Amino acid sequence: MLLWLKFSVANRAIRTLCFFLVFLFSVLSVQGQESLDQFFKSEHLPVELNEKSADRLEALFDYYSTENNISQTFTKKEYESFVYKSNYFIEKLNRSGSIFYGDTVSDYLNRLKDFLLEGHPKKDEIRIYLTRFPSFNAFASDFGKVYVNVSVLARAKNEEELLAILSHELSHVVLKHTHKFEEFNKVVQNDQLKSNAQFDALARHGFSRIQEAEADQMGFRMLRDRNMDLKKASKVLRELQYDLDPNIPGPWEIDLLSGGDESLEKFLRIADLGLDGKYLEMKPDSTDSLSTHPSIEKRQAVIQQFIADSTDTIQQTFASSNLGDFAYFKQLSNRILIQAYIVSGWYFEGLTEVIKLREQNPEDEELVIAQAKLLTLICQDRYSVTPFTQFLNDKGNTYSDTAFIRNKEMFLSFNSLEMNILALISVRGLQEKYPNPYLDRVYDYLMRFLYQNNELLFTKKEGELCFLPEELLNDSTVRVNELDLTYSLNQTDRDRFDELLEEEEVVYVQIAGVERMMPMLKHYFRTHPLSDAERDNIERYKVSRDNFERTLTFDKFNISFLPTNAVKNFYRGEFDRSENFDKNAKMALVQSTNLFLKKNKGRLYVDYKKSLELEKRMIELMDTLVAFKTNYSNLNVSQLSVRANNKHYNFNIWISERFQLENLVYSKVDEQIQELRKEEDLKYLIYNINVASKGKIPGVGRHSAYSYMVYFDLENAGVAYASKIASRQRPNDQLFKQLLYLWKKNL
Repeated sequence: MLLWLKFSVANRAIRTLCFFLVFLFSVLSVQGQESLDQFFKSEHLPVELNEKSADRLEALFDYYSTENNISQTFTKKEYESFVYKSNYFIEKLNRSGSIFYGDTVSDYLNRLKDFLLEGHPKKDEIRIYLTRFPSFNAFASDFGKVYVNVSVLARAKNEEELLAILSHELSHVVLKHTHKFEEFNKVVQNDQLKSNAQFDALARHGFSRIQEAEADQMGFRMLRDRNMDLKKASKVLRELQYDLDPNIPGPWEIDLLSGGDESLEKFLRIADLGLDGKYLEMKPDSTDSLSTHPSIEKRQAVIQQFIADSTDTIQQTFASSNLGDFAYFKQLSNRILIQAYIVSGWYFEGLTEVIKLREQNPEDEELVIAQAKLLTLICQDRYSVTPFTQFLNDKGNTYSDTAFIRNKEMFLSFNSLEMNILALISVRGLQEKYPNPYLDRVYDYLMRFLYQNNELLFTKKEGELCFLPEELLNDSTVRVNELDLTYSLNQTDRDRFDELLEEEEVVYVQIAGVERMMPMLKHYFRTHPLSDAERDNIERYKVSRDNFERTLTFDKFNISFLPTNAVKNFYRGEFDRSENFDKNAKMALVQSTNLFLKKNKGRLYVDYKKSLELEKRMIELMDTLVAFKTNYSNLNVSQLSVRANNKHYNFNIWISERFQLENLVYSKVDEQIQELRKEEDLKYLIYNINVASKGKIPGVGRHSAYSYMVYFDLENAGVAYASKIASRQRPNDQLFKQLLYLWKKNL
């Protein structure tokens, strides 16, 4: 598939890194909007996350190599490489806007950490961070950082379950499991593998099953020593096994989805009854997210034995941490989780969460808006489905909630037009009951989807645009996704698709044909004739589409991280600009990606330390430029408040969507972008990439340096300017100054 960003990188690790870097780059009310403002609109500076990465990692290496002593397995140089490699992605994560720290929830988590580590010498070294990620998981590094996904708080049933997860991750840190893994890694690199299982563990870069068992044991000892209820805590293991289950189990109320429309409700019930029952075919598989852990059954058995052995030594009256209102933090996390579902692309999971929460509070206007937004995002996705997006599960059964997976099968069976009409009727029902300008905006997007993908459904009558008469609706005028999507696959993708079906036990759901949706389409056309406002909306869409088509096309710029391609294509410096580019308009720097590549034994690798040193230099160089109004990038993160960091986060998501899909109509951060456009009066967002390489590379020489500046037009949602400049000289500050000077001159 053709992407706006084309990576021509030989090494898989570099490709993975590049996609990660591109990707890294609002919400709802609970007990007062101020509770959520701290996560999105506060001017608080989270100093812990804002230190410059190069300085932080230099200090980190100095501390761990002197205070904690280097294992005899490593030389000092190898250990330095390990510290930088192990923490490089953590630093990027910290500065991506995906992390919360210093808010009430992360403060609560750190109080729980202090409770668990009371008296331990590492207590003050370790920090716990809250992340925006929606999976029921947490992760840790030996270097004092534990990350807890917001879903953990939202889904944990009580504080004991939450403490069980925290104690497990803290045990990984205390036991220095990352260091032990690196020792194992060195054994592997020296060709001292003892089994295929060891190699598999290395490939996943996960903790070994022995280490996971050790973390379980130590974690439950922490809980026992604090007289917590071990039986309640142990129930979290089942939640980990089914980590993709919905946050709130059980079937949903269909009338909340239908918007009170009886015909839509009837359609949904018919669609449910007509399911093939693919969800019944799913089988458990060992290749799930816990594949490096002992089996859940074995872990439960070991923990139950531990509890039995501890019965005589613990009191029957259990303690409480008394460190916060768990129910309040759980409720707050539920609201943050909705946005996490949206930005992660887990739209159906997010819709399920919203409807379940609306069952408890159906009049909550922010939940109503979230429901409309998720329906719109699902609708947009339905127009671009592939065979690979029609899988009901991922590498085995990670669900236990039958009602949830049955509903998911139903949504996967919807063809593009079914989903579009369903969303239009549902959102119209919400509009009528809860008047809100944003619901009007979302409805406009849904009408644009309909016109964009089904112009044959529209006709002119007495000079006015209207829907096609009912008697003309048939297979030749109605367009939906093909029933068999696999016809469009090339042979390589077809082989991969067949392999997935055969070996990984994924379950494929077929899209429904025209016949099922025809009654609902006719019902919509009868009951919702085009209004003047809807005609105006379609005309505005035509104008925006024309403006988008005047921005740069796919082939106008090709970004490559491979030195050979970059130097060959852009040695003299190239740039393209759209016909309506305005160099005097206000613009903001959103992201700067800086990589130092080195060649070793014929392959390119990322030098993590030098990459951070390059970033440090670019911070100083970019500060001297006046080509942009505001610097919201990672280069300026030490100056960003929570509010500004969220701008960086949302702008990056918007840019990432443009890299992935050319003609995107509705952004998952649409309302945030609209708000920022008004607040900042910005026209362009700038994405900067700087790469240096060292090593004798054919066609390049011993050195190269190259830089890209890409300008995204916020109004027309396309690329308005792209500058590509490369050199075969040794990369240094002066050279990058020259590259930046050429960019400004071209501009």
